[in-house]
This record gives sequence, C-alpha cells and structure tokens, in this order.
Amino acid sequence: MPSKRSFIDVMVKHLPPSASTLRLLDVGGQAGERLVEMRPDLKVDVASLYVPHWEYPADSVDSVVGYDVLLRPDFLAAVLDVMRPGGRMILVNPHGIVDQALVDALEQVGFVRILVEP
Repeated sequence: MPSKRSFIDVMVKHLPPSASTLRLLDVGGQAGERLVEMRPDLKVDVASLYVPHWEYPADSVDSVVGYDVLLRPDFLAAVLDVMRPGGRMILVNPHGIVDQALVDALEQVGFVRILVEP
C-alpha cells in the first residue's frame, strides 16, 4: 500500500489553480502541512473531525481536504455549506471502497461534477 505521504501528494493535482491565496479546510489536520509545502499559495485552517464543532461561515473556503475521513451525511452536508460555489472536496480514504454507492451518497447531499478514483 502506498504511504500516507504519497496519497497526500496526489491530492495536490486536484486542487484548483489560484491567482492569489487558496483557502483550504483540512479536516482532521493530516494533509494541510504537506500540501502547503507543494503549494505555498494555500491558507490552511484545520477542522475537527467532529462536525458540530465547526464554526466556519457558509461559502468561506475554496477547497476541503481530508485523509481517512468517514463520509457521513452530516459531514458531506457541512462541507457543501462551507465551500464556495464551485469549490472542491478532495478526500483520500486508503481503506475505502470506490463504488456507485459512494457516488450516490455524494449526489444525495448535493454534490455535482463528481470524480471518484480508486
């Protein structure tokens, strides 16, 4: 199995380009430090894995990243709330299953333009 670092390195290719600072929410705090090494234009805030502790305004971040995060409906809905329109959620689950059920769960809470890779 690839290392955690190699999984996080793959995340960077999915971040949107930015002309200035890209606001990034790192859920669980496992990816942001490495991503900033590769993309110094990132401004990273670390979010708790426990969604009720989030105090981020709606449409306040450009992207949400997470490593080994459970995709619960409350989490997915909170991500949609804090991301600006057109924002990107980039998650890596090294032990997860990639199937249609995952796509369906994302669509049910309102995600569009979904790319799921094994």
